Amino acid sequence: MTNDAADVESCALVGADGDALRAVFVAAASAVGEAPEPAPDGAAVLFVHDVFGIDAWTLASARRLAEAGYPVLVPDLFSRERGAEDDVPSDPEQLAAARAALPDRRALRDLEAAAVWLAERPDVDERSLAVVGFGLGGGLAFQVGCTSTRLAVVVDLCGDVAYDELSAAKPIQPIELTLNLDRPLLALFAEADELVPQAHVELLRERLASSSKDFELVIYPGAARGFLDERRQGYHAGHAADAWSRVLTFLAHSL
Repeated sequence: MTNDAADVESCALVGADGDALRAVFVAAASAVGEAPEPAPDGAAVLFVHDVFGIDAWTLASARRLAEAGYPVLVPDLFSRERGAEDDVPSDPEQLAAARAALPDRRALRDLEAAAVWLAERPDVDERSLAVVGFGLGGGLAFQVGCTSTRLAVVVDLCGDVAYDELSAAKPIQPIELTLNLDRPLLALFAEADELVPQAHVELLRERLASSSKDFELVIYPGAARGFLDERRQGYHAGHAADAWSRVLTFLAHSL
């Protein structure tokens, strides 16, 4: 990475129902680092975090996008449930419970409010907003990409395609929104993801193809869910490098 990315700036947003949301903003770097092509003028990224919240990997990813020339906003969708200094649960059962309890509809309204905040910046073209998400955030990025009119492109990294069961917090299967998608989608999945079965991914591919959507879907062979995060056991340097190259190329070509 380059050293030219701006420092992360804490900011406050007004989310669903007027609730206060924590967020971080990273200004675009003055010099483009690893990007295969420069970011289009005015393009910006709304980044959606995984169940861990705004952790070190999320911040590193936001900086990486900023170093490629994109202003990046990351809203904290767990602002109501977790204090600013709270430790993120590490127990798998607690993490699964947090994933299941986060209300999708509230999160989508929070992301819509974040998109408005980002679009109103003087350095951002409201017609050139991308949403990028990983894990929990990948599924929400897909959903908001299917429901919002403010986003130009969608990048879904290992997002949920279908839930094991529906609930008040998860009232609709993400894949059921596919017909509403009317913008380019890049979807990257891990073959050995324990939370997103390959049958779901192939069903998503079929739905996208049968409805003639503009999409690219890639499955990384043998990859585990954490293949992008160098801190996790499943990290795969080759797959991670390819994924980031695809993301940056997709954004440059589609925005």
